[in-house]
Amino acid sequence: RVKLYYSGDVAPQYPLSIVVKVECGGDHNLTNMARQLDLYEREYNFYAGLQPDFPLSTPKSYGMLFTKDFSKREGVILEDLGDFVMYTGSERSIIQNCANLHAKYWGKERLLHAKLCNDNMALYPRLGTFMRSHYEAFVMRWSSHLRQKDVELALKIADRFELIQDYLSRPPLTLCHGDVKRPNIHMDLNGMPVFIDWQHMMWGKGVQDIVFLLIESSDVDSVDSGEWKTMYMECLHASDPCTTIYTKEQLDKDWAVAMCFYPVFVCFWLGTIPDQEHIDNTFAQRFIGRTFAHLSKVEVDQILDSLDTN
Repeated sequence: RVKLYYSGDVAPQYPLSIVVKVECGGDHNLTNMARQLDLYEREYNFYAGLQPDFPLSTPKSYGMLFTKDFSKREGVILEDLGDFVMYTGSERSIIQNCANLHAKYWGKERLLHAKLCNDNMALYPRLGTFMRSHYEAFVMRWSSHLRQKDVELALKIADRFELIQDYLSRPPLTLCHGDVKRPNIHMDLNGMPVFIDWQHMMWGKGVQDIVFLLIESSDVDSVDSGEWKTMYMECLHASDPCTTIYTKEQLDKDWAVAMCFYPVFVCFWLGTIPDQEHIDNTFAQRFIGRTFAHLSKVEVDQILDSLDTN
């Protein structure tokens, strides 16, 4: 956070402080993977292309930071929202905001892809290679927390990761936040949500945002995923009638495949790095447990097998 001082009369719209968000330096797992996933570039692209009619509230962008030779962006200058206050509104209100985003950009990936870049096929096939190369380390570390069928499912997902990526990259696609969770949603002074941290922004299936929110937010016994699906479908169709061609059958399959993609990648990634490199030492165990608990409620085996034939 940087305080700003002005000389003379200043228009009231000039900010008194800004937030300068810069890339992490050093050589450690989180930073290296962030670079491999293009997380910094994704966020720069998001704020550089942010339009006035964007359907979600986000921090204003005042510009970019560049290296001394102007060859590369290395940070973004953002509106100061004040001290972070986590959004406490209902899950439905978060799902409604996500549905508004998805409806706005539904099917527009070809028009905007060049500007906003990444989709689920980004880093193909490196993510699949990563999954298979880290499978043994993941199982060795977490087998005592997983059931045997979870271990077998993890291997099946790793083996079919390219098929999963391919499926989630087929139209209809939309713009996704990619990391929807309450720690990435600030509550403004009016109690409204402001979505931050757009490093995982991508073109994908809209349900990818809802699935990640589900796993990050709740234990499997405290939530009915069927209700979440219904809420999302209702909100999506109400936001734009053109999305009514998206059926419950499509949503159910997208939901199951989405559960096998980024959440399981996060399990393998954060579940195999040293504890001292975690920002939150409790996150990996909590997230891994929730991911495989939610996966156990979905018929993912049959759906993964069907990807071989499509």
